[in-house]
Amino acid sequence: MENKEIDELMARHLEAVDANDIDAYMDTWADNASIEFLLTGKVVEGKENLRKSFLEQLFNPSAGIKTEIAKELHYKNFRTYVERITESSIPDLAGLEIHWTLEFKDGKIKRVWTLQ
Repeated sequence: MENKEIDELMARHLEAVDANDIDAYMDTWADNASIEFLLTGKVVEGKENLRKSFLEQLFNPSAGIKTEIAKELHYKNFRTYVERITESSIPDLAGLEIHWTLEFKDGKIKRVWTLQ
């Protein structure tokens, strides 16, 4: 994917978080996408399993989460982001930084590795 395509995809991805729109958010993920949580070894595979996980955490209506990208690195079809939670109704979440490395393929997010 070209940088411009990735930029547009990530803009939609982050806008969906701020709008609490799980459907728009899931549209940015490949059907066979996965996330590996490096500190715990947990892996979530497949779009439907990811959706369930996101509904429990990120799109929990009571969380009121808003985010911003604090730092970004580019390398071919990979990006590493430091994402900062700017707003949350859950104590201690505001200000939390999440480190993600994403792989993009065929216009979607294919794989993600995170330290969280």
